[in-house]
Amino acid sequence: MCSDPIHGYLHPDRKTAAEQSESFKEPETEIEIFTPEEMERLLLTAHARILPLIAIGGFAGIRSAEVCRLNWQDIKWDRGHIEIAGKKAKTAARRLVPLSDNLKAWLAPWRGETGKIISITDYSGALSDTAVKAKIPGGWRQNALRHSYISYRVAETGDVARTSLEAGNSPKMIFRHFRTIATSDMTPTARPTQSDDTRRCHPADTSSRDTPTTSSCW
Repeated sequence: MCSDPIHGYLHPDRKTAAEQSESFKEPETEIEIFTPEEMERLLLTAHARILPLIAIGGFAGIRSAEVCRLNWQDIKWDRGHIEIAGKKAKTAARRLVPLSDNLKAWLAPWRGETGKIISITDYSGALSDTAVKAKIPGGWRQNALRHSYISYRVAETGDVARTSLEAGNSPKMIFRHFRTIATSDMTPTARPTQSDDTRRCHPADTSSRDTPTTSSCW
């Protein structure tokens, strides 16, 4: 086939303008996570209004924006999972996320509640303030709760496909970004225990309730 300037044909041996131009590859952003010790400080420092978001983000890997769409009724305590309906999920696909024992312990004061899990509008500001109070180096780390869950979950289970279903990500993305960030020896197995020494005000009333303390989180 010859090049025809009238009809715009291009000889197969010639490259198009797009092919001749240099491609630009955007550098990958570094994935940041919280250590178990940092997560513990965040939880013990957080105000009750923001604590559920931190606990759910860190121990279930649910996106902050998705948590803000959830109601307490979406936590299926007896079935052991959190249900994210398609209309509340970023990917518009329904998924079930495991409700771990330590997450149950942190959310125990709210069991039986109804309505929105997070009612404050500026949750980003609340997270930043919590990081400062918890003395997290560099302040709040964007998406680090979710990244922490995925990283430790892959290290714990070694199952990328399973983690991708729980997190609502593709296995390819998780394998590429999270597979080597955390290792199994960084994943504590102990769970929070109830303590009478640490109390936090429940947002629904002014009475004090027991809050779990941890020597390790994941």
